[in-house]
Amino acid sequence: MQYIIYPHNGSADHGAEARLRSLLGQLASLPVALYSESPEEDLRYWPHPSFSFHRAPMRPPDFSPSQTMVLSFQGEHPLLFPRKIHHPHQVLLGACPPSSLPLCECPPLFSRFSLLMPYDQRSYQTLCRIHPNVVYCPDPLFLSISSSFLLPSSLSSHPFVLLSLDPAQASSSPLLFDSIVQMTRYLLDTTSWYIALVPFVCQKNHQDSPLLESLYQIYRHSGRVILLPEMTSRRVHYLCEKARFVITAYPAEAILAYQAATPTLLLHDSPRALSIAKELLGERRCHVIDPPSVTDDQGMVRALRSLIADERRARRELAERIPLYQDRVSFFRQALRALQSPMKYG
Repeated sequence: MQYIIYPHNGSADHGAEARLRSLLGQLASLPVALYSESPEEDLRYWPHPSFSFHRAPMRPPDFSPSQTMVLSFQGEHPLLFPRKIHHPHQVLLGACPPSSLPLCECPPLFSRFSLLMPYDQRSYQTLCRIHPNVVYCPDPLFLSISSSFLLPSSLSSHPFVLLSLDPAQASSSPLLFDSIVQMTRYLLDTTSWYIALVPFVCQKNHQDSPLLESLYQIYRHSGRVILLPEMTSRRVHYLCEKARFVITAYPAEAILAYQAATPTLLLHDSPRALSIAKELLGERRCHVIDPPSVTDDQGMVRALRSLIADERRARRELAERIPLYQDRVSFFRQALRALQSPMKYG
């Protein structure tokens, strides 16, 4: 059986890179073909790949149904589904019902998939009502492996907050950046912590480094705001392990931080990300914020205060629950094996 990963966004989106690494880890020793939007970009991060590279065509290809299985990932936006293809063995990873649609309108979206693999319990319970083959499996990112490197001396000798921002959010929510500016000032005025600005999406038409550069220029004379260069997801993961707190716009980076038992504030509207955070950390609202809900320049300061107040409990909950999530990731290969047989499961 050959496993086809289609489509893949390109590894300069380090969330996509991290997901690809974790997926390949689950498919270790198995034949894998990757259909990428940017294979040249990927080769920067995979100079000696153990899988075959292909450019994702403009039109979905017709994969041979004999001895192949297609693995596709549902994007973080609830309506972002992979391109439609016809294949008898097609798996949707991270399946999540769109929050903007009533459940009765969802079956056509999912009917072409042989297996739905939601990453959170809420989606699992909902999808079981509309699809015959649904298997709950935590995100394989929970088994991501970090890569250590020599930190800047200021970060190795001082507590720091890791901060990653999405320029698309700043554009759609004008007060968000102003609120982050005030939050940074609050950290500089009330703590001795450093702030590490970390780019996470470095693609040609979607780069977050200019936004981080803008924040850096405001506070560069403080000596405690550091703009880091682009690095692989495994190095970002290592930074998450060393950070006191993580504040990020990217759900994949948030999972890397959860795995490190680092209290995290996620700026995102993903229903799946919110559900995972609730499973891990309970109903406390200081761990996920929908950017449009930041309606004044003190919103991020209030969120940060709540996160700091919840630090001890958050670390304890993550340390207890993450090993359970990692154990359950074993369901991934079990589900793929079951799909190759006539067995039915739910």
